[in-house]
Amino acid sequence: MYKIKGWLVIVLTLALIMGTTGVALAQKPIVIGAVPFYLDRYDSFMLYLRETERRLKELGVDYRLITRAPAGGAKDHIGQLAIIEDMVAMGVDYLAMLPTSIEMQIPAFGHVIEAGIPLIITDYLDYIEGSDVPETDQEYFIAYSHSDMGKAVADYVKENYRKGVKMAIIHGIPGHITNERAAEHLHIANGVNIIYRHWADFDRAKAYAATLDVLVAHPDVEIILGMNSTMAIGVVAAVEAMGRLDDIDVIGYGGIIEELNNVALGRMITVARSHFHTGKAMADIIYLHSQGFKDVLRRSIRTPCLVLDSAQAIRDKWDHRYLEMMREAWPADPGIEVFNKLFGDLVGQ
Repeated sequence: MYKIKGWLVIVLTLALIMGTTGVALAQKPIVIGAVPFYLDRYDSFMLYLRETERRLKELGVDYRLITRAPAGGAKDHIGQLAIIEDMVAMGVDYLAMLPTSIEMQIPAFGHVIEAGIPLIITDYLDYIEGSDVPETDQEYFIAYSHSDMGKAVADYVKENYRKGVKMAIIHGIPGHITNERAAEHLHIANGVNIIYRHWADFDRAKAYAATLDVLVAHPDVEIILGMNSTMAIGVVAAVEAMGRLDDIDVIGYGGIIEELNNVALGRMITVARSHFHTGKAMADIIYLHSQGFKDVLRRSIRTPCLVLDSAQAIRDKWDHRYLEMMREAWPADPGIEVFNKLFGDLVGQ
């Protein structure tokens, strides 16, 4: 591991020297196509891109970023495919995407690979086993592992709740992501009583409605899992609307800024992924590849995730670079003074 990191540092240093001396720097901007399924400044992929752009500028890369997302969000597989096809037709130099579904976007991956465009896929470590995708040495995966997130939450619940605790799960779109994150087999093995399951398409409003159904059908529920950041916020809002935040724990998956602010207020728990690690890795892949150092790049890069359950956990365990964005997105009520009391002396550190 240390040898690999040391070699990458050497390669990056050499590439930087070559770039600044004009030895291998392209004459025109590198065109990067970026295709998430949401365009939300504080959501995961857009947070990746913040760090990607910062890192590219640090490396002195002349680039142009084109970012588009499907109108229908996480379930709009056809819309995302159409955007990918447009990006390929434009002739982008690199394409980075957060797929609506690793299973459903196989045609999109095929278009990019057949066009010879290096492909960066976030939020996955590889294709699902058995996927029929053309072989290439120019595709890269950057992710926290969904199964790692599921295990982290299962371990947290095992350590902090009694056996038999009653849990409801608000799943996203049926498929790999939501199943891996839920880790139902681990919860069941740990003695958790899963009393309700619902599918809400990774949609906030649908998760809100599903949570109201849970609370009516199972008022004794003690934990509700929201299988992505957006749904988890919908769950929190519904639990709050029913006056149950004091006796029901909401656990989210992702750690976007809105989640971190809710964690700081004691309204939820989340297993957070490092958007900074992912964004930097995206930039480094583009830079090293463009400078001719493709051979040193790994196909899959795993990034860390961590359960955060309080403002203290964020202060003590998480990257303080999140704090500026948390303050930027802090709601008017309870007010910026609460944020400053929790984190003000750490901002900028």
